[in-house]
Amino acid sequence: TGRVKFSLRAWFASLFPLGMQVGADFLNARIDVLMLGLLADSRAVGIYGLGIMIGGLARMPETIIKQMAAPRIAQFYAQGRTADIRRLARRSAAFSVAGATTIFIGILILGSPIIATTVGPEFGPSATIAAIIASGSIVTALWCTAAPLLNMTGQERHTARISWASAGFNALFNLALIPMLGAVGAALATAIVTAGRQGAFALAARRHVGISPGLLSGHARGAVSGIAK
Repeated sequence: TGRVKFSLRAWFASLFPLGMQVGADFLNARIDVLMLGLLADSRAVGIYGLGIMIGGLARMPETIIKQMAAPRIAQFYAQGRTADIRRLARRSAAFSVAGATTIFIGILILGSPIIATTVGPEFGPSATIAAIIASGSIVTALWCTAAPLLNMTGQERHTARISWASAGFNALFNLALIPMLGAVGAALATAIVTAGRQGAFALAARRHVGISPGLLSGHARGAVSGIAK
């Protein structure tokens, strides 16, 4: 095997867009709670906080699998093994969807009784919020390797742009739905925008890398020329 070449210039060039993505992710994770606090009362914030904590469990399989898949994607891409990337994307999505769906079903069955027993029936709406958040995680799991695929193939600027655009949409959706539906509106806004962001990552990966990072992973015709752009 040959020695791996490390480009310090390329590494530094990636720092800014990756840093921008981290900033956007930080903002996206807090916009819903901040806007709920501004547009609703403290009770709604408490109910929502418990709901997103429980619903967020459905995101754990995807998070773990992405961390495991990212270095393999970088390795396969450097070696030109696109078929292996597609295979990895399909398997990662399958395991992520299975994990998220299992947790979602568990929330539907056990969410309400566990919440009523542990924190009281006044937090009953948290079960609905948890189910909404978990359902969004099933959708994002379909393309769980989309962002790592962009970041590991030199296309991190697209990840950053999409992340910041989603932060704007997140604020707008929360602004529209919270006054009408309260904490449930915040959950719907978060689930919709998160799923939309993941879909945008997948489209960007298909266009700029030439691979659809999902259960139906395949090669995007004519996209090879876009890699060089």
